[in-house]
Amino acid sequence: MSENAPILLLRVTPGAASAGLAGIWESPEGERRLIVRVTAAPEKGKANKAAVALIAKALGVAKSSVSVISG
Repeated sequence: MSENAPILLLRVTPGAASAGLAGIWESPEGERRLIVRVTAAPEKGKANKAAVALIAKALGVAKSSVSVISG
């Protein structure tokens, strides 16, 4: 990951009926995250791979330009 790379905080919902960006989630402490819904199951990294693909497509960048730091 590049030192200047932006970091997006996401709240990923695996196993959703349809995939897409679904707004902003805010914690009681005020932390905000982009809600990402994916149809993939939360097993063996499938949901993370689907989230990477969805974010890359939304940003118009290659999937290789997006990575999961934690989750």
